[in-house]
Amino acid sequence: MKKFTFFIVIMIACIFCSCQKEKAEQKVKNIVQEQTEKMPEPETNEQIVEEKGKNESVSEKIQIVPDKDNDDSEFDDPATIELCLKDDEERTFCLFHNIYKVKDFDAENYEVVAEWTTGEYSFRWCKQEKNDLSITWNYENGGIIRMETESPKYSTKRGIKVGDSLSNIMEAYGNDVKIYEYDYVNEKLNLISENKNALFSWYKSKNRVSLNAGNMLAETIMAMSFYLEDDFITKIVILCGD
Repeated sequence: MKKFTFFIVIMIACIFCSCQKEKAEQKVKNIVQEQTEKMPEPETNEQIVEEKGKNESVSEKIQIVPDKDNDDSEFDDPATIELCLKDDEERTFCLFHNIYKVKDFDAENYEVVAEWTTGEYSFRWCKQEKNDLSITWNYENGGIIRMETESPKYSTKRGIKVGDSLSNIMEAYGNDVKIYEYDYVNEKLNLISENKNALFSWYKSKNRVSLNAGNMLAETIMAMSFYLEDDFITKIVILCGD
């Protein structure tokens, strides 16, 4: 009798535990289902493509309209107007100045070298290589940001051109520079000649002379570099920035 009673108690306990387990499992299922219903449905491929299309259409609406009459006179400071090249037609291409104002320059013929969008603004840098001159400008305002030539057809404002010598550069600019020279042995830059009224800093290395000046308006460095071979100019590069 005792064994039978003990067996009944065990059976009741097992049934009770089974019921509790089923209740617990159902409770978990209910929680999972509730949380799942609260979750947003995943985007389908069609939705993703549609959203991407919306973003692209917004981007396409941002157009860059060039200001061909942009006033560049604010860059007529003594240093900036030195950083220019003249061609054999007496046309002047000057750093930061409006290329659209250069007589008979075909500004519609260019290669896009950089283009990006920030918020509602878009930017484009254009480049043209023609008649032995490579020139890059800001499409929006025409501001020239880089020039390069290996041809004697182009000269600086002071008449320096490819084929001239190092002594010609010194003769043309020597009174308006303070001179630095790189010490390759000790690997440091040394100030060779001070000039409190200097328009440029003159940096001399083995194969290049660079005349640098700061532009406070554009908050950048401007440089006119003469590349040398046996102390004769083989290339002239004028640019802003690094």
